[in-house]
Amino acid sequence: MNCKVVDIYEKWMLWKSLFVAKRRLLNTIGVSRGFGDHHLLTADDKIPIKPFLSPVPEVRVIDLHKLDSLSDKDVLIVASDGLWDVLNNEDVALIVKAALNNNETAENLKYTMAAHELAIAARGNPTESYRWQMSSGGCASSDDITVFVISLKYALAAPTPDDDDDVELLQ
Repeated sequence: MNCKVVDIYEKWMLWKSLFVAKRRLLNTIGVSRGFGDHHLLTADDKIPIKPFLSPVPEVRVIDLHKLDSLSDKDVLIVASDGLWDVLNNEDVALIVKAALNNNETAENLKYTMAAHELAIAARGNPTESYRWQMSSGGCASSDDITVFVISLKYALAAPTPDDDDDVELLQ
C-alpha cells in the first residue's frame, strides 16, 4: 500500500482514523475483535485492515511476590469493551474503591459487588427513547459488559486444606 500524505487535512484525517475512534482501528474494528478478520475493509474507504493488525500482544509481567505488601484493595480488573468504551481508568478506580469500602457488604461478596457496580455504571439508565444514558449524561454502553474484579492479595494466598480446588475434576 502506497500511502503518501499530501496536506495537513489528510494528515489529520489519517491520524483521526487511526487513533481518535474509541479503541477502534481505522474507525472500523475493535482491536480486541481483530482475530480472524483478515479480509475486513474499512467502511468508508475500503482500506484493508490486516496490515494494521498485529498478532503480538502487549504483555507486562509483574512478580507480585516481590511487592512489599498487598492489601485487600489491590485488585486486577478484567473487563470487556462494553465497560472500557464508556468508563475511563479513573472512574473505574473510584467505583471499585467505593464498593470495597462499603461496610454493609459481606466480606466474601465485596469483589463480586465491585464488579456488579462497574457493570451498572457502564450500563447506565434507560431513557424514554429506549436508549441507555450514563448518570453523567453521556451515552451508556449498549454492548455486552463482562467484568471481573480479582483480589491480588487473595490470589497469592497459599491454599488451605479446606480449599475446594476441584482437583478430582481435573483427573
